[in-house]
Amino acid sequence: MYNTKTLQGCTAGLIGFEQSYTPGVPQLAAELLESRSGLYYRSFHPLLTVDNLLNLLETSMVQANNAGALLSDYLKRMVGASTNKLLMAIFQQKKLGQQVKSLFEDTRLFHGAASYTDKIIRQGRFVGLELHLSGSDDMATVINQVGVQFDTAQTGMKLYLYQEGTEEPVWVQEVSITKPIQFSWFSLDAANPNTLPAGVYCLGYYEDDLQGQAINRQSDMSKPPCMTCNGYDTAYYRTWSPYVKVRAFSVPMASITPERVQWESIAMDYGKSDTNWGLNLAFSMKCDLTAFICRHSDLLTNALGLQVAVDLITEMAYSTRDNEKKQKLGPLAFAALENSATGTPGLTVRLSAAIKALEFDLSDFDGRCLPCAPSNSLRRVAI
Repeated sequence: MYNTKTLQGCTAGLIGFEQSYTPGVPQLAAELLESRSGLYYRSFHPLLTVDNLLNLLETSMVQANNAGALLSDYLKRMVGASTNKLLMAIFQQKKLGQQVKSLFEDTRLFHGAASYTDKIIRQGRFVGLELHLSGSDDMATVINQVGVQFDTAQTGMKLYLYQEGTEEPVWVQEVSITKPIQFSWFSLDAANPNTLPAGVYCLGYYEDDLQGQAINRQSDMSKPPCMTCNGYDTAYYRTWSPYVKVRAFSVPMASITPERVQWESIAMDYGKSDTNWGLNLAFSMKCDLTAFICRHSDLLTNALGLQVAVDLITEMAYSTRDNEKKQKLGPLAFAALENSATGTPGLTVRLSAAIKALEFDLSDFDGRCLPCAPSNSLRRVAI
């Protein structure tokens, strides 16, 4: 797996556009001019000039006072889309996803539900579970579902996820429950990220938002469960505990602000450790290639330059603009994409060859994420 948005960020500025010096031609945003590699898109094909790229915009946009900003926004979107397209091609052709493994899939913190008679008296606190997710940059935790067990139906009750070091919550999830007493399970809304990088997180709720009471399951998830009490819990704990540490906590009413920003860490009370506050999780720990690819983003330079060139020149070839410049650019763009009559490779063939030539050495990837290798072999995978 990989995080598209993060990879777009770490490859941004790898290659730059060149500003036009033609009088009257709009200027591009400074961030598009950055080139950490020292290469510019025009070096991948001479058609990629600001003068030519401007012809991809609608006539009204070209004539606008902010034409430079409009072209810059367009190019940012195109480079982002090209980056996504390139990554998909690399993962499919190089089978990167098959070179690493998932550490566990869709596993719950514990099995079963608590006794209906054991309820938690509300005291105006924030209560929940502190999650210490693996410190490896090459791993990510995926929240498949969140489970809640309350004694009363809920409408629009909110769960919060905070990350250590940030005031605002990572997300706020509304929960509506029509069948109380039993555990109710739900997936996160599409707007709430379910993939979390390594770090410390607090998942919970404000008791003032709760109708009725939470049903308590007496279990200290910071310690191994009783091996003879519940075989399911033991199996679950053995699966997730090497990568995730869980502690129940509460924050007193006096430390909660009206804005509901995250509290000072000193306010967290771990005294009541044998509770789940009516919460459970079903989650996965997956090996994440995002940080690895960012560490080696320079290897993508040639392929990314060709992918952006192919996509922008394809836009030129099929542009619906009807002007003199389009009449000149169209045939040149088509010729650039295809092989020449003399056999010189076109951009499409060059891009395919660049992707095929890519190799990644996974020797600096987290060893726990690599398939088990024979004891007499090096843990090194080149693809």
